[in-house]
Amino acid sequence: MAKVKKNVFLTGRKSKKIKIPFARPAKISMPEPAWIIQGQSVGSKEEWWTSLALEKLGFEYEYQYPVFGGRSVRGGQMLDFLVYTPGKWTIVDVLGAYWHTGKHEDRLSIQKVVVEKKWRLVEAWDYLIPSAEKALSFYRAKLGTG
Repeated sequence: MAKVKKNVFLTGRKSKKIKIPFARPAKISMPEPAWIIQGQSVGSKEEWWTSLALEKLGFEYEYQYPVFGGRSVRGGQMLDFLVYTPGKWTIVDVLGAYWHTGKHEDRLSIQKVVVEKKWRLVEAWDYLIPSAEKALSFYRAKLGTG
């Protein structure tokens, strides 16, 4: 079969492009949710729900708290949340299946922080806190109230 050129009918004449006027709908801009914790962008919805739960329970906390130099030093660690709980500080580590399983993370580094600082660790997997309400009940059970 012979190749047919674009915009050319079998008669050999070029087709004319017809412009059809239409009213373009106005763009509706929906405001993005302000998922900011202590001036920093939130890494996940589970971290957002964790911050809401901690505030509702009355805890003071630091978000993305650096230990051993943070991201700028090899071997440093960024803690998701450092919560000021009565008697002992608590690390709340919000974990998702993608970033916190397999090759993406070394779980031994967080255990090193727990042992050296003598802090408590609460691991909150994404399937344990699938909504803001579940996050609140999860943290109430793990931490109590502030």
